[in-house]
Amino acid sequence: MLPTSTVKSPSLRKRVWQIEIQPHNLSSRLEFVELDCTQLHEHYGCSSVDLIVDKGTTDALLRSKEGKWKANQVLKQCLKVLRSSGSLLQFSDEDPDARLLWLEMEAQEPGVMAADVGVQEVGERRGMTYYCYQVTPRSIV
Repeated sequence: MLPTSTVKSPSLRKRVWQIEIQPHNLSSRLEFVELDCTQLHEHYGCSSVDLIVDKGTTDALLRSKEGKWKANQVLKQCLKVLRSSGSLLQFSDEDPDARLLWLEMEAQEPGVMAADVGVQEVGERRGMTYYCYQVTPRSIV
């Protein structure tokens, strides 16, 4: 699992880095890293990651003045490092009418990459509805 957000609290970050995780399956691995999400390929090889969880990073980028370009780069980098069986999960309060259109457009590049995109409502809090967007790379034939 690769988080696309960083832990802001220095004390919490220190605790996260010190946690020794004992997987129940020998092939399981959980890694917490702090890096530039537009440069995932510098840390991970193509098709080497099973799951990426994005809780707020893309929202923050899309809502910032110059962030749409970076959000596009993050999405492309995620699709590049994900295995074909992997998924990017984006948790967001953004309405599906806007997010689905953006994901479907940006996750397709003829001859280069393609992805299946889905959404599920995950709950409501303080009058705000939250969604989980799932983006799964698809093989180009």
